[in-house]
Amino acid sequence: MRSIRWLRTGATVHASARVHPSACLAPGAVVQARAYVGPGCVLGPNAVVGTGVSVGQGTSVGPNVTLQHCVIGARCTLHAGVHVGADGFGFLPGAPGGRDGADGDSPSAGSLHDRGLGIVLPGDSLPVKKPQLLQVILGQDVEVGAGSCIDRGSWRNTVVGDHTKLDNLVQVYYIWFISMYVCIQTFSSWWRQSDSTF
Repeated sequence: MRSIRWLRTGATVHASARVHPSACLAPGAVVQARAYVGPGCVLGPNAVVGTGVSVGQGTSVGPNVTLQHCVIGARCTLHAGVHVGADGFGFLPGAPGGRDGADGDSPSAGSLHDRGLGIVLPGDSLPVKKPQLLQVILGQDVEVGAGSCIDRGSWRNTVVGDHTKLDNLVQVYYIWFISMYVCIQTFSSWWRQSDSTF
């Protein structure tokens, strides 16, 4: 990875990234290729702004925050340990797997003991990862509490509207669209249903 050292603070910035001169980068912060960090932004220690990510003006990114596959609006606050843009938990039924029984060692399908050991039997369907290829879009003035995760979309972007507030330890699954001015309390888990709009 071609990178340059942000000499003033010890952060690492890729040569193709754009960081506004008024941004403040703490030691250990990393800005990867083609990323953008706007005016007045603050990146805490060990924060990572991933490839192609855009962070809007005046946004505060806390320590150990990871931003991937996302666009962050202006004046957002992302507290310590937030993860935005990771893959969601999406899997599809795959091809049948398991032993074919040709070697004579295949356990019987009725054996609960063997099932408890995690053995894949003939005819079992193995999960295949569903591609998560889209982004997370955070609006302006969004606040995300410590340890929260917002997954990126698979067939549409995950969107968090302007002025939305997420408490600590909130999980927003992929493809959700959360409107403006929404408050979500801690230990909430917002997952995909037939209508994923709030």
